[in-house]
Amino acid sequence: MDKLQELRINQGLSQRRLADLAGVSNTSVWKIEQGGGANPATLKKLADVLGVRPVELLKQGR
Repeated sequence: MDKLQELRINQGLSQRRLADLAGVSNTSVWKIEQGGGANPATLKKLADVLGVRPVELLKQGR
């Protein structure tokens, strides 16, 4: 499982809710979870909402 997806699910957030909280598009969250690339600014916004460092989102999940 993708690390972003793992963190999101553990916090009980849907892709849409995470995107709303971070101020990014739902499509961006989906693309990242599918292994697509991400803009560093987008990763920072998502990491801030999830309470982790952006580099944590680049790690492989379990």
